[in-house]
Amino acid sequence: DAESKELNAFSEEDKKLLETLASQTAIAIENARLFRELSSLKEFNESIVNSLNEGIWVEDEKGFCTYANPKIRKMLGYESLVGKHWKEIIVPEKISRMEEETKTRRYGRRSSYETVLLTNSGERIPVIVSATPLFEKGKFIGTMGVFVDIREQKKIEESLKKSERLYRSLSEFNKKLLENSPVGIMNINKEMKVEYENPEMRRILGLPFGKELDTMGMDIREIPLIKENEISSIFDELRKGKEISKEISSISVSGERIYLSLKGVSLFKGFKFVGAIVIVNDITERKRLEQQREKSRKEAEFYADVLGHDVGNINQIISGHLYLLENAKDEETRKKNVEGIKKAIMRSKRLAENIKALKTIKDRKIEKFDLNKSIERSIENIKRYSDRVIEVKLNIDKKYYVKANDLLDKVFFNIFENAIEYTFHDPVIINVRTEEKDGFCNVHIHDYGMGISKEKREDILKNLETLSKRTGMGFYLINKILDRFNGKFEIKDVEKGTEIVVSIPV
Repeated sequence: DAESKELNAFSEEDKKLLETLASQTAIAIENARLFRELSSLKEFNESIVNSLNEGIWVEDEKGFCTYANPKIRKMLGYESLVGKHWKEIIVPEKISRMEEETKTRRYGRRSSYETVLLTNSGERIPVIVSATPLFEKGKFIGTMGVFVDIREQKKIEESLKKSERLYRSLSEFNKKLLENSPVGIMNINKEMKVEYENPEMRRILGLPFGKELDTMGMDIREIPLIKENEISSIFDELRKGKEISKEISSISVSGERIYLSLKGVSLFKGFKFVGAIVIVNDITERKRLEQQREKSRKEAEFYADVLGHDVGNINQIISGHLYLLENAKDEETRKKNVEGIKKAIMRSKRLAENIKALKTIKDRKIEKFDLNKSIERSIENIKRYSDRVIEVKLNIDKKYYVKANDLLDKVFFNIFENAIEYTFHDPVIINVRTEEKDGFCNVHIHDYGMGISKEKREDILKNLETLSKRTGMGFYLINKILDRFNGKFEIKDVEKGTEIVVSIPV
């Protein structure tokens, strides 16, 4: 024997002991490597959170801060917020509202609302906060809040409100003031015909045509902008002495949507209707501000859901496998749980990479990009990532260069990943073919999995518009990337499986 001068110096029991020690040593080495990967993943995830433009605040079940990213610390003027209670960073008059919100958190309720933060120097900062409860093994352990600074939006909003108050304060029909008014003003007679319109009104009514529109003598109900919005009938209310108020929209000659606020006030002589004053104000900027604010709120909710729910689920999966690994009594069980942890780590890395990609989409330059190689790379990557048997059948008619960048790889990878996830048999067969039409390269990707019903397809497209959390990171990322390329995707109605068509400008 190698360790003895005598032949057969070790007994069978000695050999079994050595084999057991060798197996345990191998497991210990694998566990050490695994924990190093987990540590690396934690640092990677923290770097993503630290780079967000939104403030992230995590508190325990009693409301004391356990984590605050650099953005929220800079916003509030603190080097560290850990250990502080949320009441220390909220203005006094908003605390009671926050208390009502936090009471429901332990019951799993998410919420999004406006509040005002109090900085270290006493400055007040208006924000939109989206709060998500955190649970571990079914137990409430705290809350994560995503804060969006809306100071600039508030300044613009206040400026717009001041302008509108100024317009409402007009009390006299002063010709000079009317001619230079930033709002459109029109006087109509008892027959609803236009007797006066100021220059701004002519400009507004002519926006769809790219030139001023002279409506003198026209019936207001026949003006193109009024007919287009199907509101001709509301002017009959003026005869009854009722004020009218309506928001309408149109498309300018440049193709942009404009939003207008229309108000009408009746004029009476005694009890006899003699006409009306109609005021139209361009509120396009205000509408854009409202849309941007709503978009900020939905994005905050979306990131809160991803960070608080998806990452939490992955960590629970890892914790479960680690527990089973520590208590495993045979090698097969150990290997199974090690593989489970590896898959969860890969899933978490992919999630973090997708979040990082979302934050940089607008900054990436569009260039002449090799579509054929992008498809080939994505196939190679999905085969390395998945342990399934995958057969991809390519029918690419020619070499394509499209207006895109390397984020296109993520589009194809996510579609392939979705095909694998919803195909419950091996091999997973995916057909890829291309065609050029109307200046676009259309890439048809067809799998033979369980397919997507018509109702589900409609839900996906609707949720992409509303930024619903139910959309999922995959389709949301695909939509954002293709939108950056001025491209699109479509889920086709096929007899078996799913066919997604990706269209990119050549």
